[in-house]
Amino acid sequence: MARYDDDMMQTSKRFLVSCHRGCTERAPENTIAAALDALRLGVDLIECDVRTTADGHLVIMHDSTVDRTTDGFGPISGMTLSQVRRLRIRDTRFADIGVHKVPTLEELVKAVSGRAGFYIDTKDVHPVALKRIIRDPKVIAKSFAYISTDEAALWKQHIPALRLMATAPRDVRTAEQMRDFLTRFPLSALDGPLTLTKEQIAVAAEMGVVYIPDTLTLTEGPEIWSDVIARGAGGIQTDRPTVLLGFLRKRGMTH
Repeated sequence: MARYDDDMMQTSKRFLVSCHRGCTERAPENTIAAALDALRLGVDLIECDVRTTADGHLVIMHDSTVDRTTDGFGPISGMTLSQVRRLRIRDTRFADIGVHKVPTLEELVKAVSGRAGFYIDTKDVHPVALKRIIRDPKVIAKSFAYISTDEAALWKQHIPALRLMATAPRDVRTAEQMRDFLTRFPLSALDGPLTLTKEQIAVAAEMGVVYIPDTLTLTEGPEIWSDVIARGAGGIQTDRPTVLLGFLRKRGMTH
């Protein structure tokens, strides 16, 4: 059965705000600038997507290729770190605020400097490689790794203190099915689906598993936030952190 240790339980009592790919309201996604802006807002978690280069370095990139977000082309897995470092982030919304590079995970961890936890979307990374970079027990204790459930045992074996997050399968439709699912996998958080019922979320909480839904829809705002909070969410991942934090302040839910 999944459950927190004492330090993790302390963290779980907070209503957690996760900034999706950093604060993309003010800077390009998955950049150091976006992470620093998220810190200035006071979020708990900075979500980042981790991939591995051809020569084994961990870099922050959502897509499997660099085509959409940079001035280059090709898959990250086929590039060396030296090649990735030559790329420039391409985002016309922020063309006037300087040049941004693709950061390594090590650079991101150093920039954040323990001031927030990470919501690590493990796109293409082995836990052994991640463990070499995220070594601070305090950072590990307040961070999550989003994984597929078939990798849960592997991640728990290599980084037992890192909390694991996954998405409940669509065929988990009842509270008892949720209990059975969480008994089989060492999870500490669920990110979805958004359709989880109050009863399912209550069972998860009883088992020490916090619900931190992605509310990343075109209609993201107070209506959907109120709904997931009413059903028992322990946090929210958002593309609109400034508005969400204001919403939470009005409800007395900030820290």
